[in-house]
Amino acid sequence: MGGPDVFGGGTHMRSATAMRPSRLIFLPGAGLRQLARQVPDLAIGIIDALVFKARCYSAFAQILRTRSVAQRLVQLLQHLAQAYGVKDERGILVAAAFTHADLAALICATRQWVTVQLGRMQQEGILTNRRGLMVILKPEALARELERGDGR
Repeated sequence: MGGPDVFGGGTHMRSATAMRPSRLIFLPGAGLRQLARQVPDLAIGIIDALVFKARCYSAFAQILRTRSVAQRLVQLLQHLAQAYGVKDERGILVAAAFTHADLAALICATRQWVTVQLGRMQQEGILTNRRGLMVILKPEALARELERGDGR
């Protein structure tokens, strides 16, 4: 699915699992290329999607190079809030479900460590996390966590 070879010609690097019944559309690379030539808004949408992916990869590489594991978790939470955040009466709802194992894999940590840290942040009222739905209650406290970076 996806890229990096949007118009075909390479091996797809990712896969996905549907979390609920879904309908999918498969567009072969050559057909997508032809549509992009005919429908400028589609071409712009493809570029926007690639820019989004590039930002994610760039942020991920930067996080791994320069941050402690505690800082990586906080920065990942901030990025998820920015990328998938929806204003909620309680704070910022991350409108995408991630397991503790998913988060751990993204920051090169153990699931157990992520579970402990999220539990601590939940006890401190920084966020809530139930069944994969996360709400950042205090974004400013999350920013302070990044500055501290000690992973208490």
